[in-house]
Amino acid sequence: MFSALRRRITRDFLEVKLWINSVPADGSNSEFQATSYGLFFVYIYGIYDSIVKQIVSITIDELNHAGVNIDSCIFDLYSLLFSQEYDSLYDVGREKKWEKRWEISRKLAQNPIISIPPTAFPTDGRNIKIGQLESLKNSFGIIACSHY
Repeated sequence: MFSALRRRITRDFLEVKLWINSVPADGSNSEFQATSYGLFFVYIYGIYDSIVKQIVSITIDELNHAGVNIDSCIFDLYSLLFSQEYDSLYDVGREKKWEKRWEISRKLAQNPIISIPPTAFPTDGRNIKIGQLESLKNSFGIIACSHY
């Protein structure tokens, strides 16, 4: 399931290695060298950002195709399973608030096969740092190891 991603990551890091190895190390063009080394970190961050987003996307796709009912999921996944309903509850006016709550209750009672929106990405949309990784961890019910 993640083999295609693994191949892409390997290719991306090999490209970075080839690119950075092509930067002259003799200091003959120090401005070019400094810019290249700065861009190295931008490129690496882009790979990192892409990896995280693709892992989330693949995981959501796999969950959606697993044929699992809502009541078989860990509660942590409910934030993703009901993300559209939660968003609509937030956006609806007072007069429709209870109708939206009943929709969530009906969905729980009907216990359908899960369907997480493929665009769901449980972060605040900023650059992926520790807070966004924590949000992903919590949304997927990942228990962090206390030893690094």
